[in-house]
Amino acid sequence: MRTYVDDLSKDEKLSAHVYYSTQAEADSELCNTRVHYGKFSAEDLANIVAQPASGNDYYFCGPPPFLGAVRNILEELKVPKNQIHYEYFGPTEQ
Repeated sequence: MRTYVDDLSKDEKLSAHVYYSTQAEADSELCNTRVHYGKFSAEDLANIVAQPASGNDYYFCGPPPFLGAVRNILEELKVPKNQIHYEYFGPTEQ
């Protein structure tokens, strides 16, 4: 999936950001995707979200705590709910 997203982000209209929890993963080679190490913050997301925020769709995936945190931040940034798209990604036990 990483390579697929990286290929999609060749389009200047798409900005892809990946946050890895380990430095080894963050050191991976990607051409078009901005790779970060560690947990993102509300400030990080505010810097990624284009202004005005209402003109874009936002897609993200991860475990429930991550999904809730990102969704809440996007809503605080006044991104309309119909432009926020997310999907669970993680262990099947959750």
